[in-house]
Amino acid sequence: MKGARLSVVLALSILTAGCGDLGEPSADDVVNCRGTIIQTSPATYLIESDVTVQKNATTYYPLNLPGAFKRNGLRIRFSGMLEVDPTAQYLYAPLRLSRIEAIER
Repeated sequence: MKGARLSVVLALSILTAGCGDLGEPSADDVVNCRGTIIQTSPATYLIESDVTVQKNATTYYPLNLPGAFKRNGLRIRFSGMLEVDPTAQYLYAPLRLSRIEAIER
């Protein structure tokens, strides 16, 4: 099971690397992507990326989403690193944000 989960995270990192890369060097797995904040419960927020993988939107679980960005439907541009934690189970790819900014629609 751990191997399958790791494979999914690695595949996501390969498929999403350079979402909108501006040519700047970065250690981030997800770079300069656009997406939308989705509130799934009073305390849970996800990022649904505009980039699709096999016709499905890629959804991330932001591990360090700042309070100012916890608004359902907020459009953002973001970068970050996928985080692999073999002791945790997530429904969506856990993402440690390194950059986030609100954008206009």
